[in-house]
Amino acid sequence: MIKKVLSVKGFEGLRIVYRTKMGDGVYGMCTGSQNLIELSLKQNTTQEMMDSSLFHELLHLTIYKAGWSEILETNSVVEEGLVIMLENSLKQIVKFEYEEIENNTKVN
Repeated sequence: MIKKVLSVKGFEGLRIVYRTKMGDGVYGMCTGSQNLIELSLKQNTTQEMMDSSLFHELLHLTIYKAGWSEILETNSVVEEGLVIMLENSLKQIVKFEYEEIENNTKVN
């Protein structure tokens, strides 16, 4: 079961869309310019996987908001490596807590 959530401090207006169809092997996508994170219901089969994908995409959004996406645009491998490094380091201290909020999530 996917919990509806998200009150992420510093990410006001963030939209999370849970998709039933995304590319093969795609767990999530971030579109920083739209303040949008899309998560795959097909790939993320447990709440732990969903949390991990959400955290990963939040790190991409953080890089975008900090202005680093433009700098790293020519080499997306560097951004992905940076996100994975941060994710592996920070996931030890980050815990997701959920509360239901209406109208900020959508399932497609």
